[in-house]
Amino acid sequence: MLKIGLIGMGRMGTPICANLVEAGHRVAAYDIRPEREAAASDCGAAWCGSGREAAAGADVLVLDQPEFNPPMD
Repeated sequence: MLKIGLIGMGRMGTPICANLVEAGHRVAAYDIRPEREAAASDCGAAWCGSGREAAAGADVLVLDQPEFNPPMD
């Protein structure tokens, strides 16, 4: 069993979360929209107050974002 941090509980993140929990993994979920906490709870995931909290101590971090443009240095 892995501890998985999941950031993004939208159209794809919610079913990903459900599948990970169903497979026996512990999922710590976060989304910028606090109203998505219910979706995480319904899946059986622990809701986190920040992306940092979701990532803390995770074996794997899943980012499911509609657009991700990190700064390139």
